[in-house]
Amino acid sequence: MSGVVLCDAAGVHIADEEALTLLGLTFEQLGGSAPRPPDWQLLDEHRAPLDADTCPVQFTLARAASAPCRFAIRHGARLRWLWATSTPALGRDGARGTLLTFSAIGIGASTNGALRSALAFELHDTLGPLLAGGRLLAAAESQPRLEALLQQAQQRLSALSRALLSHAPETGPFSATLAAIAERTSTLFGVTCERPPATDTPEPAAHQAHHAALVAEEAVANALRHGAARHLKLSFTHAAGRFRLTIQDDGRGLSPEAGRGLGLASMHDRARRLGGVLTLTTVKPRGLAVTLDWPAATSAAPTAAPASRDLPG
Repeated sequence: MSGVVLCDAAGVHIADEEALTLLGLTFEQLGGSAPRPPDWQLLDEHRAPLDADTCPVQFTLARAASAPCRFAIRHGARLRWLWATSTPALGRDGARGTLLTFSAIGIGASTNGALRSALAFELHDTLGPLLAGGRLLAAAESQPRLEALLQQAQQRLSALSRALLSHAPETGPFSATLAAIAERTSTLFGVTCERPPATDTPEPAAHQAHHAALVAEEAVANALRHGAARHLKLSFTHAAGRFRLTIQDDGRGLSPEAGRGLGLASMHDRARRLGGVLTLTTVKPRGLAVTLDWPAATSAAPTAAPASRDLPG
């Protein structure tokens, strides 16, 4: 179940029935013109109760501004967890506004919760870098390149749908995948992205290549979106029974906001599934190196993440 709320600086203008049901409030209570029920309470992602005067809309605007967030509503004996996202929109009379989307989630059933985490990471890592790139190109008004990027996003969504149905990711030679990432990045964004040199590096298993490629995609997207990088370099090596993938850039380095979104959590989660480790190292005089290191003998990991990583805020 999902619902939407449209708001701007003047207040809440639209809230559909689904959103009001999920929040357990009337339109007047949501907008602040009527008091909320005495047994209604807003809790953060750690189940800590918030101040009674905290407005759920303002709370969501603050928490979901840079990444999706989750929180809970306690209404009487009922506790409901919600997943919230924030998207820029037009408010009343063309004013700058925000569209909030609320979705019900269930926390507690570890299998279902882990599956939701896995699906959230897959969607974020598969389409997120392409859509983020689309925003960059739209800002630069590069229409032909934007069209090409959106076409790739559509193809990627189709591939992801087929993979979810078949329970196996679609992969090709890993060297070709990294070369395609480098070429696409250079062509679409007008930056230099070096591909790994041709070597006799062994081919990782299909599930390893899938996770490693999505780590590379996310690292590249972050370098462009958050680091304003102009030069990136991909490297992939194998030694002593371990693979190492490194994405290095000349951008602004690690952002203080880096730990708040799904991207970093997802990259660490993929490293865990490979039995490996993800490290982020500041490069002097400027830049960041993201390194994924994992054993070549990693067995096929389950697609579900552990319950403790269920939908991080």
